[in-house]
Amino acid sequence: MKSAPRISALLFLASLVPANAEEVGPKVGDAAPELRVSEWIKGEPISRFERGHVYVVEFWATWCGPCIFAMPHLSEVQRQYMDKGVTVMAVDVMDEDLDAARALIKKMGITVENRVAIDANTTGEKAGFMAKAWLGDNRAIPRCVIVDRDTKIAWIGHPMRVDGPLQAVVAGTYHAAKQAEIDRKFEDLDRELGEAKRDKQWQRVLAILDQMQTVDPSSTPLNYTTRLKALIELGDYSVANKFAKELVSESSDVRLIGQLIGQLLGAPDKPKLDMDFVLAMARKASRNGESDDPVALSALARAFEVKQDKAAAIKVWTKMLQLDDPIIDKDSLKSHLDKLKGE
Repeated sequence: MKSAPRISALLFLASLVPANAEEVGPKVGDAAPELRVSEWIKGEPISRFERGHVYVVEFWATWCGPCIFAMPHLSEVQRQYMDKGVTVMAVDVMDEDLDAARALIKKMGITVENRVAIDANTTGEKAGFMAKAWLGDNRAIPRCVIVDRDTKIAWIGHPMRVDGPLQAVVAGTYHAAKQAEIDRKFEDLDRELGEAKRDKQWQRVLAILDQMQTVDPSSTPLNYTTRLKALIELGDYSVANKFAKELVSESSDVRLIGQLIGQLLGAPDKPKLDMDFVLAMARKASRNGESDDPVALSALARAFEVKQDKAAAIKVWTKMLQLDDPIIDKDSLKSHLDKLKGE
């Protein structure tokens, strides 16, 4: 089986916690900077932060794979806290092609239920007001900020870790010093995880993931694909199959399902996988090939290839080639298609 075309690092989430995010730009305890955007592309506009209300502000860009991966989760956070005085917004920063941002949010549709805005930029510079005021010099994204009821910054971190601190802020039980200690331990473990992955120490990877889950239980979704990869690399296919099935059965996030299926399809010993399950989930993630999500379509096409249904795979790859999506490596995809058609 030939390797499937690369469609971007979106499929392989690395260590995603911005290093020392709390040390650049505004800090925890500071008053939240001004909210100034040029355009609201989804949801009712907001002009300022109101006292007595809680806000989650995420910073993203169309070229940031982990940002896009986090969007369904933020949407779920908005749904969960809709009636609890919480507003979730995602602000596109550092994007030169604003039409791409508008098109992406339109394509994602109901997957994104939170407000979405585009940074204000009247100077012609790459970074607009929000990027400068909220992110400082280190503009690592994705980055998520919780603004508390006193319009002060309560927490800064990765959007996939927002659940724990947000729950405490809403409940009135939040302690910044306690959360800072959790964050410090988590980031230390995250650095260890990066080293273990680079050294391919997969048993150590699983041990570190267990520690991270203990330190911050709400962070678990951040490392689903890493855990699955470690299980596959260790050759523990029975546990990998079980783990993937449990996650898929509990999730309605088709992008996450596409990620997990993509991880399974990268396994070196595919006959040990439940390929009927893999194909069924790839169909679900891609809405049976009707989706325009390249991650889901790639998973479906690769599943068809493993099942030796070349005609079906070619059909899906061809559709993907016609998409106008920046994460698709069209040269690689076209080359792969040509080889399939020539076999």
